Amino acid sequence: MDTRRLNFCRGKVITDPQGRYSFITIMPGKYGWGWYTRPAHVHFRVTAPGRRTLVTQMYFSGDSSLGDHDPCGFCGSENPSQVAEPRAPSGDEGRYTVGGTSYTISEVAEWDIVLN
Repeated sequence: MDTRRLNFCRGKVITDPQGRYSFITIMPGKYGWGWYTRPAHVHFRVTAPGRRTLVTQMYFSGDSSLGDHDPCGFCGSENPSQVAEPRAPSGDEGRYTVGGTSYTISEVAEWDIVLN
């Protein structure tokens, strides 16, 4: 087993009292093996007290592997509600500092997750 992958790109985000969340990441790459390529996406597992756990994926508009071109027919890349529209940052969104290191943000994507 490759132990370097045990915590590969994992994180935990807790919402504020209004249910808002945010996180910063690099744009994920496409991946595939042999004959297929999955679109770039981020996996989410959303939990809330008294609610069923939701496992889903967020995709990015403009990806040529979305929808009918995604070999995962049940993953949701054809669903517009799972596709975020990246945009240029505005205002303070363009800079992020953690541990004294500043980063420049090149794109921002907003995506709502709603638990029924």
